[in-house]
Amino acid sequence: MVEDIANLIPLVEDKEGVFNICDTESPSFKDLETLIAKQLNKKPPMNIPYWFAKILAICGDILGRKAPINSKRLRKITETQTFSNKKAITELSFQPLNVLQHFKI
Repeated sequence: MVEDIANLIPLVEDKEGVFNICDTESPSFKDLETLIAKQLNKKPPMNIPYWFAKILAICGDILGRKAPINSKRLRKITETQTFSNKKAITELSFQPLNVLQHFKI
């Protein structure tokens, strides 16, 4: 969130190191797509079974870069990718915004 970065800049002015800036909770892809659809006044995208998505991804691997889905993309949207903001919270007293409550299109 842009607001998180703006709030963080004064806190890191005299600090060294790497700080992960992320939401404390990790929203799922489904949470995000539901939120975006709601903000756009659209129905959430249709869900398909994983086994069917995997078949489409394998076809995408064969078709190459122009395919809308391949195994790498499928992995990216189905695996959990979690980062820790604990260092920023403890060392900087950083309080991240909840992305599901503050995200606006």
